[in-house]
Amino acid sequence: MDTTLALIVLTSAVLHPLWNALIKGRDNQRSYYIVFTMGLSFFAFLTALWHGHDFMQILDVWPYALWSLCGQFFYGIGLIYVLRHGDLSAFYPIVRSTPLVVVLASVLFFSASYSLMSLLFIGMVLLGGVILQYRRGKNLLENPRILGMAILALFGTGFYSLADAEMVQRIPASVTMAWVDGINAVLMLVFFTFIDRSFQTTRNVSKILRHHLPFALLIGALGFGSYQMILYTFAQGADVALVSTLRQASIPVSVLIGGLYFREGAILRRFLASLVMAAGIAGILSI
Repeated sequence: MDTTLALIVLTSAVLHPLWNALIKGRDNQRSYYIVFTMGLSFFAFLTALWHGHDFMQILDVWPYALWSLCGQFFYGIGLIYVLRHGDLSAFYPIVRSTPLVVVLASVLFFSASYSLMSLLFIGMVLLGGVILQYRRGKNLLENPRILGMAILALFGTGFYSLADAEMVQRIPASVTMAWVDGINAVLMLVFFTFIDRSFQTTRNVSKILRHHLPFALLIGALGFGSYQMILYTFAQGADVALVSTLRQASIPVSVLIGGLYFREGAILRRFLASLVMAAGIAGILSI
């Protein structure tokens, strides 16, 4: 992978856990995630408008757009549940194990092939991520519902990554984000309103937009900037599996945030796990 593209992906990986931490730190993660998705669409819309892109280009890639929308929706549903009910340090590695889904889907549906060294480096990054977040005595199967939702989020992010990589080869990334994230925000709002049998989620979203607009714009800007970088690398032809693997660098960043803000321990073990991840990332950079 080109070094410049790799640095862009790593920068995106640093931004990713920031908005996750900001949303998790709020009382109503569900409403804030919907606001976050709305922010993504808003900034994408402004970017596409600024560059004079044709929004109707989305019709040229509508099957991929639908595929991406489904992935984004299920990713959001799963991530919201994990943020609300799960131990992030136990389930975050599962949610971020995107390369497993991407490689499997690429081989099964796109006849892609990867060298043994590529798979080895991907495995090192994933192994380091799991060790990094492991806690002694923590049994992931103690709550199968949270585990299932984490796996749902995992497959969601894998599917939308593959779809987005195809779309940005044909139309601008800002157009895809404006449509997909905008529709996704509406779908999640309708879904949770139906689940709650009330308009509480809608009221909460409205309250956030009225009283916490600067915060809403901040998390939206972080998410937009982070994923815009990823879509740019896809548009330049970067391999989806390798990009997804490099994004695993977000895991040690999240550990640093947890250590500094939540006072989490096991620093030595996590440092060693970070070295395993760093070795895998360095190997990917050399391919």
